[in-house]
Amino acid sequence: MLQQAYTLRISYEFDVALSLINKIMAIAEKYDYTNHKVTALELAVACYSEMGNSKLFNKTLATLDDIMSKRNAEFKALMIFQSVNVSLKNSITARKRLLPKLPKIIEDLNSLWREAQTFVAFDAYYKTSISYYELTGSFDKIVEMTINAEKWAAQGVINPLRFKSNYNKFVLVYAHLRSKDYSNGLLYAEKFVTEFKEGAVNWFAYMENYFLLALHSNQFSICSLLLHKVLSNSSFYRISNIAKERWSLYQAYYRIISPHNSTDLNLHKNPYNLSLPEYSKDKLGFNVAILILQFIYFLQKEDSEALLYRIESLKKYILTHLRDTFSLRSKLFLKLLILTVTEDFDADVCRSKGQKQYQKLIDTPTPGDAYAEIEIVPYEHLWKHILFILDNQAS
Repeated sequence: MLQQAYTLRISYEFDVALSLINKIMAIAEKYDYTNHKVTALELAVACYSEMGNSKLFNKTLATLDDIMSKRNAEFKALMIFQSVNVSLKNSITARKRLLPKLPKIIEDLNSLWREAQTFVAFDAYYKTSISYYELTGSFDKIVEMTINAEKWAAQGVINPLRFKSNYNKFVLVYAHLRSKDYSNGLLYAEKFVTEFKEGAVNWFAYMENYFLLALHSNQFSICSLLLHKVLSNSSFYRISNIAKERWSLYQAYYRIISPHNSTDLNLHKNPYNLSLPEYSKDKLGFNVAILILQFIYFLQKEDSEALLYRIESLKKYILTHLRDTFSLRSKLFLKLLILTVTEDFDADVCRSKGQKQYQKLIDTPTPGDAYAEIEIVPYEHLWKHILFILDNQAS
């Protein structure tokens, strides 16, 4: 339509062009397309200039000035967001460098949104804020942001036709998982699951959060149902190898800690001896999760020789990879694993001698995603499970 209006203007069909421009402006207003508004108004100004209509020329020019001002603020917000985004997609070192600057950046983006009052400006502020809260582990702030965003869309503060409600719902469920608000998280996960098309890539990603909420809540019957639904889905083979590997780990953890220990699921071959995944080279990722999985597997088998061999690997891993403060939870838990071997698998001694480390683990918050090692099952739950295994082996 813009191209047609341009063609009509240069053909001196000003009345027809202006009629089309009015339609363009109505659509651009409906969907909050600032750039299209500017282009349409520029065409209208040109038409009124050629027609010699000074009254409508001045009125339209004033409107164009106002929209141009909004577009400039919107453009600044978009460029800031894209600069942040490119840094976040780089190494963990780049993310660390960016972190101290983000509060001021978010403050600036909020001001630009208030100035522009456009969806693009809001989106830049919204996504940058979520990224910052995620990196710093402020997941309660993400819950607040996502709930507010839904309200703003419903009230028309932001354009509901441009607002990606499904993305917002996905983030809301994820934030409840990371903030350890499992009961509310499960309610939201169940409520929103029908919003995602079953078998689509986003559905599989959503189901990961849903499954982990159930696993962290010890809702093993829900875990079993979700696993079956995901692994039996005909589109499972289409998801990335990284995603398949995550599901393999989730399934293995479920089988280890579930009291039902269901055998009706097709367990991937040898999940406990998974090699460290390639995709974890630049972040801790699932490395510790795999080490823990291997350890518990050999503990259940009562293979003391394999466990003795593994404590040296754990000690080396702690010294090499877990030296930063944000790795404290993983370091504390691996030390508890080492304790079980050095204390000859005596549950009572491990419970007593490990109490100080265990309490420190409880008091240490989960780090944000700038640093996070994924806890498929909270370490506190795993330690109780390990003591349970040792108690059973002693009886």
